[in-house]
Amino acid sequence: VTEQYQVRRALAESEERFRTIIEWTPGPIAVHVRGIVVYANAAALKLFGAKTSDQLVGKPILDRVHPDFRDVVIQRTTALAQSGKEAPVMEEMFLHLDGSILYVEVQGIRIMYNGEQAVQVAMHDTSARVLAEKALRQSEEAVRKLAIHTQTILDNLTAGVIVLDSQGVVLSSNPGATRILRAPLAAFEGRALALIPG
Repeated sequence: VTEQYQVRRALAESEERFRTIIEWTPGPIAVHVRGIVVYANAAALKLFGAKTSDQLVGKPILDRVHPDFRDVVIQRTTALAQSGKEAPVMEEMFLHLDGSILYVEVQGIRIMYNGEQAVQVAMHDTSARVLAEKALRQSEEAVRKLAIHTQTILDNLTAGVIVLDSQGVVLSSNPGATRILRAPLAAFEGRALALIPG
């Protein structure tokens, strides 16, 4: 009896340690069984903007998955259940409780939870990086469009326009400058303006 008690006590202590580690880990972790969330740690609640666990627990996991990724999540979960191998890291789009989009790197592994086959999902919020990259791409596209528009205007001016860098080297010019200097663009672009005869 004493030995059985000690085994049960050791098992309970081990489970308590594991629960504490998972609950207080800074990374969001959730567990779902047959597509229903059965556990979400404090970091997962924070990620999705939940004030209490019942805002996530007991709800379908697909409620938090962006529609564009629901088929992918279903396929990955099915493959995970069949193979038992961990699902590799993948960037997916999730939905915050307020409806806004979250960009999250997700990795899943099959586990047993209360005697049932389940999927434990570890998440890493990449929203800040993804949004910064999108903003950079939009900015670069805006600059590219502005450069094309500006060049179109310059090309249609009758006046000669020469663009110099801070050292007085010709960066670009328009056809009007070619007519005035009586030389093709290639003859003076990249050279110091002071060295161009005219």
